[in-house]
Amino acid sequence: MTGDTKIEPWILLTNDDSVDSPALPPLLAGLRNLAPVRVLVPAREHSWSAKIMSPRAHLLPLPAGIPGDNVHTMEGSPADCANVGIYHLSSTPPRLVVSGVNIGENAGLALLMSSGTVGAAVEASLAGIPAAAFSVKLTTEVFNNWQVTRDPAPLAPIYARAAAIACVIVEELLSGGLPEGARLISVNIPQDADLSTSRVLTQVSETSYGSLFPSPRGRQPAAPLFRL
Repeated sequence: MTGDTKIEPWILLTNDDSVDSPALPPLLAGLRNLAPVRVLVPAREHSWSAKIMSPRAHLLPLPAGIPGDNVHTMEGSPADCANVGIYHLSSTPPRLVVSGVNIGENAGLALLMSSGTVGAAVEASLAGIPAAAFSVKLTTEVFNNWQVTRDPAPLAPIYARAAAIACVIVEELLSGGLPEGARLISVNIPQDADLSTSRVLTQVSETSYGSLFPSPRGRQPAAPLFRL
């Protein structure tokens, strides 16, 4: 997939929710209006995978079955996809790596350090490529319904709006670069946000969580603690 003679500045798009993510088509369509896009996403969901890597695996990008050129998937983590995409999809590196839009928020240190979406952006940053990770904060009802049904229809309007917001921010990054001193940005979009919603630039808040797993002694665990 290398050997290009002359390549326009291009965007690498990845995620952690896999090729089946309902957020992928609207974001891809919007980004294609800004620059050439190459897509490399995991074949399966890799939520909570952080920046796990598979350096000993034989990772082979394959056509993803999504309309358009340069859309691939592979059996790897989001960070794997970022690494392979940066170094092997073209003879020139991407101008920007976009990761997301994640199904669920990645606000606060606990989720930020656990997120595969953010992990892909971190991998890009380590390669010297500016990166933006996008996530949507869903209500508990909407998120749980997606987890159970995997029906993309209720999420379609949410991710159409999120894609529009992400593309405006990406356009700004392509023209003006990242904020001074930043190597990547993580953007959390409220479920009901649209292009008129104001933005707030924040620092990462200190958060943590309690047990995520059943007790090995068979007792019901305490409710997970998410501490601000």
